[in-house]
Amino acid sequence: MKTKNFPFSLYCFVLATFLFVPVTLQLNAQWSSDATVNTAVCKQSDAQDGSCAVSDGQGGVIVAWLDNRDSKRRVYAQRLSPAGVAQWTADGVLICSQDGGKQDLVIVGDGSGGAFVAWQDYRNDADYPATPEGDIYAQYIDASGNVKWAGIGVPICTATWNQSFPAAVSEPSGGAIFTWM
Repeated sequence: MKTKNFPFSLYCFVLATFLFVPVTLQLNAQWSSDATVNTAVCKQSDAQDGSCAVSDGQGGVIVAWLDNRDSKRRVYAQRLSPAGVAQWTADGVLICSQDGGKQDLVIVGDGSGGAFVAWQDYRNDADYPATPEGDIYAQYIDASGNVKWAGIGVPICTATWNQSFPAAVSEPSGGAIFTWM
């Protein structure tokens, strides 16, 4: 009995057809039904920048940013559901009400839908911005959007000279460990 081998060239043609034929799937932006429109986290007219985000552990996200509304440099945060719906106060919860220079936000989840936010802060620097010597401050916000520490944040390090580039990791008991340079 004679068997006929499947020609190698035909095999390559069939394989290439399945690999290179474009598959047409409809892909949408995760939250907005219009792929040309982003989901707004804050709609204030003044500049927002320096944002950072972390998973809330429940399919959503917590976003923190520096906000210049009312010509004051402050820190705000917002929690978005898995559907992209704001869960806290419209345009964000005020994380730090202290005016003045801030930069280098970092955020880490608490494992329960809340977050710790830390930043470099120049509130104690009389020469800012000429010779910036920042300190590290932090804030904790729970899953419901309640600021749990002092409204101006708590000092993590206010030693002499400059503290910069804060970083944070969550720890198993729901807290956070902060580092800086």
